[in-house]
Amino acid sequence: MNQPLTSHPPRRLAAALAVFLTFLSLFSLFVLPAAATGKEELTVLPGGIPFGVKFSTEGVLIVGFCDVDTPDGPRNPARDAGLKIKDVLTHINGESLTDAAALTRAVAEGGGQALTVSYKRSGHDGTATLTPVADTSGTYRTGLYVRDSGAGIGTVTFVVPGTHAFAGLGHGICDVDTGELMPLRRGHVMNVTVSGIHRGKPGEPGEVKGYFAPGKCGSLLGNTSCGV
Repeated sequence: MNQPLTSHPPRRLAAALAVFLTFLSLFSLFVLPAAATGKEELTVLPGGIPFGVKFSTEGVLIVGFCDVDTPDGPRNPARDAGLKIKDVLTHINGESLTDAAALTRAVAEGGGQALTVSYKRSGHDGTATLTPVADTSGTYRTGLYVRDSGAGIGTVTFVVPGTHAFAGLGHGICDVDTGELMPLRRGHVMNVTVSGIHRGKPGEPGEVKGYFAPGKCGSLLGNTSCGV
């Protein structure tokens, strides 16, 4: 596991973890063998506790296109610029894009001027010239649908005693529209109340449904193809 979750467990999750870990320590203890590189062995306890995550993306993810209704007919500046669904927009005119609101502001302040957009596509960096067009109301638009945040519920796979680091393995958090792994900028771990479980099938992961409790109880450090 390359990117574990580091928790700061107070209140309900902390109590649940304490009881759960005490119970497990009486019956089971797992030691991951050291690799040939001579690294120290890692002792972990098996999990099973549900947890929630809320996070912001690194840049903004393109999830779709929408033609702009202009006085001259439908146009799509983003598609004309060569941008594609699943591209992650990271900068606009050299400034970092932290969320969708920053993109909206840059377009509005540009007044229809060409914008230089930096993006990531399949692990490679690229740039494009995006020229917004005015719709029939005079508002400048790009023709893009983007996403800058996400949330989900998972299950703790293991806990590292003493550090309160833990991980939820299986698969990372992916965008519901594109299926792409969501690029993480920052995230929080939340308490959850489970309301239902959808059993997994071969080739189809299961699903835990529930509700978030207020407040955070940890920090999300990574979202990888192996989990969080």
